[in-house]
Amino acid sequence: MGSKADKRKTAIIQNESGVTVTLPHMNTPPSLPLDPLPRASNTANMVAWRAVMLESWPAIIAECCPLPNARDALRWLKRNGPRDKIPEDQPDRDALHWLDSSGNPQTVALKTLSNCLRDWRKAGTIPPK
Repeated sequence: MGSKADKRKTAIIQNESGVTVTLPHMNTPPSLPLDPLPRASNTANMVAWRAVMLESWPAIIAECCPLPNARDALRWLKRNGPRDKIPEDQPDRDALHWLDSSGNPQTVALKTLSNCLRDWRKAGTIPPK
């Protein structure tokens, strides 16, 4: 077990955009810079709804608020998401219907979106709350 001092160790990282992220329990910062506003190349291996949300994050922030929650992102995706990936018909209040790469309909729950945002914020992919 580590001491209390070890538990308080943090690494403070500032990326190219000037966003500072504090990562706990690290002796040295990671060698790759963090990118708070995603680039299209970051979404290559993601499912469609994640890729669309990440690529649209600057627009979601601009329309909703500086720190949108999962409900804000869900609402924005339903209204403004690309219709080839996010169909216009969205009957469920707490879920997002989307189309996979084969065109098959899929559904993701609001809680899953919330967990995704939490993980991205924790990783520094999007700015933290």
